[in-house]
Amino acid sequence: MDRSGLDKSARQAEICFRPRGPLCRIVREIAILQQPSPAKDAVLLPRGGMDLLFFLGEQTAAAFLMGTYTSVRRKPGNRKGQTLAVRFYPGGHAGIFPDTAKELANSNTPVGSLEAKGITELLNRLADEPDTRKRLTLLEDDLTGRMRTVSSKRFALLSHSTKLMDGGIMGIRELAGAVDSTPRSLHRLFLEELGISPKNFSRIIRFRRAVAEARNTQSPDWAGIAAGCGYYDQSHMIRDFQAIARTSPQKLLKEIGAKV
Repeated sequence: MDRSGLDKSARQAEICFRPRGPLCRIVREIAILQQPSPAKDAVLLPRGGMDLLFFLGEQTAAAFLMGTYTSVRRKPGNRKGQTLAVRFYPGGHAGIFPDTAKELANSNTPVGSLEAKGITELLNRLADEPDTRKRLTLLEDDLTGRMRTVSSKRFALLSHSTKLMDGGIMGIRELAGAVDSTPRSLHRLFLEELGISPKNFSRIIRFRRAVAEARNTQSPDWAGIAAGCGYYDQSHMIRDFQAIARTSPQKLLKEIGAKV
């Protein structure tokens, strides 16, 4: 989104921006989420990557590193405030938090418990700055200044692999052949850099694609969506939804509201 529209869009629930400068190599987007009053419950779909979250409330502030989740999370909306969400590309978090993916998968970890020098100070500076535009600039400048060098070969391989999976390649053997690697090497790469296996990443991509397809029509053709998204059949898709979202496709659509 064009940043010139930030002020007049301040009441939207979520506004997303591409980061500036070298940060764009490891961060997909920075989202500004405004929790309304009264606060609403949130349904968070697994994304296949890690997020750095700064919650800036009226009475309190907190920062968390959110590991790669493999299931839908339902978060009660009990606090009014603003959240800045730094959404890393798969493996991009290593530019700020190296060697953390396996330990943090499917968990939210307060940054105070990590070896992340200066992040708590950044949180305090963000909380002290009331202007959203200045908060965004402060966040980008700080993270850019603390960026580490990521292994270009491993990051490139992971990036290429996840893009192919996002484009429709799902089988690990097919993927290994496409990126000139082996299934075992890819399995180890995904576990070390994302905290989840290629199979689980593929599952997340397929699930998100099915949700997105269903939301593009008023009357979803579930059998057609299942076939188009790589499921064996509609029953297979329903089982996947039950495993990932703990509910049926129809009920999940009612839960997620206007934005996936």
